[in-house]
Amino acid sequence: MRSFFPKHLRDLFKKKEEDKQEGTRGFSFDTGNLSDEELTLVELDGRHPQRVDKERDDLQHWYSLSPREKEVVALVCMDHRNYQIAEVLGIANGTVKSHLENIFKKFNLRDRHAIRLALRDWDFQTWWEIRRQLPTPLPPRTIYR
Repeated sequence: MRSFFPKHLRDLFKKKEEDKQEGTRGFSFDTGNLSDEELTLVELDGRHPQRVDKERDDLQHWYSLSPREKEVVALVCMDHRNYQIAEVLGIANGTVKSHLENIFKKFNLRDRHAIRLALRDWDFQTWWEIRRQLPTPLPPRTIYR
């Protein structure tokens, strides 16, 4: 099963897991004189600190979304229009707009293009396919007496 996280984060998680199993930190140089912050930056593949903070914030924003908002974000990032999203999810067009407004507030962004840019490295196609293969629960029955 593929993750929808960006490749460099998947590689980092994989490397950390391998290092845990081997009991090493995976560094090929002396790290005795580096601070914890500098070690974190080295572990994050030498990426720019602002980029790392942005990705961490995006992940926190993602977890703050409701399941329906996550579906809307995924479809927006897969270049669907509002009416297409409404059709796929079986909701009204106005509900899609409402979800998008909430998403914009939670991500502190202004439009759908900004969301696409913020999450451009995420693999929503695979996430969507996996999510759609899961069985959906039956709606509760109303028993009339």
